[in-house]
Amino acid sequence: MTTIRGLAAMPEVLALITKRVDVTRRHLIRPDATLRELGLNPVDALSIACDLEEEILGREMPDHVVGSWLTVSDIAASVAAHT
Repeated sequence: MTTIRGLAAMPEVLALITKRVDVTRRHLIRPDATLRELGLNPVDALSIACDLEEEILGREMPDHVVGSWLTVSDIAASVAAHT
């Protein structure tokens, strides 16, 4: 699996993000990469949130948190704050 500096402590989060990013854009994944830059839209963000809730958190993440995600780091920080 790919490791990204700053996300090495959260390989599960990185894996869930990576599976949503088109293979041609995966080289762009880094902590400060925007979801838009990775070709992700709000529906993709919701899908990532659902995966995180089911596979990592075990509970629902507040909608306002998911709506505030702009970067890969935002997602990782949200997971860290809700675990």
